Amino acid sequence: MNNTGIHSTLVVAVSVLLATLDRVPACGPDFPPTILDRADECFRTMPEANFAAELRDLLPAASRLGLGQSDEEPAIGLDAPWLNTVRADVMDLAAALRESALVGPDVDRRVAAYRVFRVLAGGYEPMLASWTCSTDSVPASLPPDLLEPPAGLPRDFERYAKGVVAYRLGHRASARDWWRAVFELPPKERRYKSTWAAYMLGRTQPEGEEPVAAAWYQLTRALAAAGYHDSLGLAAESLGWEAQLELRAGRFEQAAALYLEQYGEGDRGAVASLQTLVRRLLAAGPDCLEAAAGDVRLQRVVTAYLVSRAGPESEAAAPEEAAFWLAALARRGQRAVSGADRLAWLAYEEGDFSGATHWLTVACTNSLTARWLDAKLSLRRGDRVRAQAIFEGLVGGLDAGGMSPSFTVTERDRGQLPGSQAAGELAALLMSDGRYPQALDLLLRHGWWTDSAYVAERVLSTDELRVYVDRAWPVQPPDAREPGGWWDSSQFTNTETTAYAIRYLLGRRLAREGHGAEAAGYYPFRWRDWLRQYEDCLVRGREAWRTPSERATRLWRAARLMRYLGMELFGTETEPDWREWDGAFDTGEFGKERTGTNGPVMARVGADEAARVRQHGVAPEKRYHYRYLAADLAWEAASLMPDDAAVTADVLCEAGTWLKQRDPKAADRFYKALVRRCGQTDLGRAAAKLRWFPPVTLQRHSADDPRGGGA
Repeated sequence: MNNTGIHSTLVVAVSVLLATLDRVPACGPDFPPTILDRADECFRTMPEANFAAELRDLLPAASRLGLGQSDEEPAIGLDAPWLNTVRADVMDLAAALRESALVGPDVDRRVAAYRVFRVLAGGYEPMLASWTCSTDSVPASLPPDLLEPPAGLPRDFERYAKGVVAYRLGHRASARDWWRAVFELPPKERRYKSTWAAYMLGRTQPEGEEPVAAAWYQLTRALAAAGYHDSLGLAAESLGWEAQLELRAGRFEQAAALYLEQYGEGDRGAVASLQTLVRRLLAAGPDCLEAAAGDVRLQRVVTAYLVSRAGPESEAAAPEEAAFWLAALARRGQRAVSGADRLAWLAYEEGDFSGATHWLTVACTNSLTARWLDAKLSLRRGDRVRAQAIFEGLVGGLDAGGMSPSFTVTERDRGQLPGSQAAGELAALLMSDGRYPQALDLLLRHGWWTDSAYVAERVLSTDELRVYVDRAWPVQPPDAREPGGWWDSSQFTNTETTAYAIRYLLGRRLAREGHGAEAAGYYPFRWRDWLRQYEDCLVRGREAWRTPSERATRLWRAARLMRYLGMELFGTETEPDWREWDGAFDTGEFGKERTGTNGPVMARVGADEAARVRQHGVAPEKRYHYRYLAADLAWEAASLMPDDAAVTADVLCEAGTWLKQRDPKAADRFYKALVRRCGQTDLGRAAAKLRWFPPVTLQRHSADDPRGGGA
C-alpha cells in the first residue's frame, strides 16, 4: 500500500478511535460495611483516613483546589492521557484560527488535518494498543514522511509541531531547537505555545542539566501566570517534574513543598508522588527521618501517609514504619507537634495506647480526632460513662456539620454519612445497654442499613418496632423513591429512602407473623394489591364451607404468590433470605456472628439481646424460607385434589421443583406423592421413569402466574 493509501486508512482509524475512546466501563455492585458484628474491631481502630483529604490542610493558602472538589479523575485522564494532549492542542489551534481572519470551512479543514497529524505524531503506538478491530491494513510502524505538519498553521504551532516530529523521531536536540525557536516570535504570536514549549524544554533536558530543566519549569509557571494559554495544566504539572528533580537529589523538604503546591493547583497526580516521596524517606534511614521530623510540613505529610495506609489514595506501609517514625519524633524531644492528634491516632493504630495518650496531651487541640481518641481510650480504661458522653457529643457535632475534611468517606465506605463510624460505635454501646430503639435510630440515620435491619428484625419485638416506626418514620414515601438494584449505603442518606426501607421491612415482618391487614399500610404501594390477593386466597382457601375444588384453587394461588413473590412480600432483610441483596447473595449469619462466642467484648452483647435474636427468627430458618412455606401451601392444596388428575400432578410437580435444587430431601415427599397419587398421568409416569421430577418443560404453568411461570 502506498503512503496515500496508508494516510487515508489512518484518517479513518483516527476518526473511529476518537469516537470510541470516551467509553467508560461500568462498575459492579458494592457491599456496604457493617459495624455491630465487628464493634471491637472498630473500637480498636480509627476510621480509614483519606490521604488526599489529609493533605488538603497543608495546601498553600492561595490554592485553587477547594475542599469540596471531587476526588474523581476524569475517565479519559485514566484511560488515554496522550489523547488529552491531542485534544487540548487541537482545541488551542481552533481557538487561534478563530482569532485570525480565517472562518468557516478553512478553519474546519485545517483543524481536521492537524488532528490527524497530532494523533500520528503523539499517540500512534497507544492508538494501535487501543484498537480493537483488525489492524491488517494499518502499518505497525509509521513512515516518517507522514509526520509532516499540515500547511497553514500559525507560526508558534508550526514550530512547536516540528519539535514534536523531531522528538517523535528521537532527535531531541533538534526538538529543543524548534521549541526554543518559539520564543524568537513576538509575544503576541506565541500566546498559545509558549507554555508548551517551555514545559517540553524542561522535560527533554539531558542528564546533568537539572538546574536548566528546573529553570524551564519555573518559566512555564511564570508564563501561565502572565496569561499565556495553558490548556493542558502544564504549570501544575511542571511543579511535579521539578519536585521529582528535588526528590532525586534527596531534598525531601523541597520536593514535598512543590508536590503540595502541585496538588493545590488541582493536579491529583501529586498525591501518588507524595506517596512515593514518603516511601523513599521511610527507607532512607534514621538520619533522614529525624531531619524530616524537624520540618513541620513534611512531618504532617509523613503522618498523613501512615494514618491512611489502609485506605484509598494510599499504599500499605510496613507495620514497623509507624514505630520508626514515632521514635524519630520522640528523639527530637518535641513536646508540641503540629498535627499531634494524628500522631496519637497513629500510635493508637499501632497498639501503643500510652503513646497515644502522650500525643493527645501535647496536641493542645479539641479536634474531632482528639475527642474520638479520648473516647476510645476511656472505653479501654473501662470508663464507659465518659466514653459514651464523648461519643454523644461527637455524633451531635458531626450531624451539625463539624466534620473534619480528613474523614471524608473512603471508596470502601462510599456514600456513608461523615462520622458514620462514630455513630455506629455509639450505637454499639447503646445496644450493650439494652437501649435498642435509640441504637436503631442512630444506625438508620447514619447509613448503617444492614445493622439497622438486624436490630429491627431480630432484636426489637414487632410491637416495639411498630411504635418506633410510627413515631420516627410516619409517612410512606411514593414508589418513585424505591431503592433499586444492589444496595448502596449512600441511598440511606436520603430520609425518604430510609423511611421507605424501614416501613417496608416492618410490613414484611407483620405479614410473616400473620398480620397481613395491618402490614399493607407499611408496604410500598406497588406490592399492596399482591399482599391483599395472597391474604384473600389464604382466607378463602381455608373456609371449610367451600367446595374442595374451590379451596384447592385458592390455596394453590396463595402458594404460587408466596413462591414467586415471596421475597417481595415476606422476605427477611438479613438472614436467611437477604432481601437486602434481592436474594442474590448470602452474606452470612449476622445474628449468630454478633451474639456468638466471638462477638464483641468492649461493648458486650447482653443475654437479653441474644435471647431476642433466638426468639425472633423465622421458621424454617433456611435460605428462601418462604419457598418452604409455599410448598406447604401447595401440599395443602394438593390434599384437596383428586388422584390421577392432571391438575394434581401439575401442583405436586411444580411445588417439588421449588425445593429440589436446594433441598432434595424436602422435595422428596412431592416426588413420592406424584408417583403414588398421579401414576396414571403424563407427569406421574415421567417421574416414575426418571425416579425424580421430570424436566420443567413438561409442566403446564397456569396463566395467573405472577412471575410468568418462572422458577
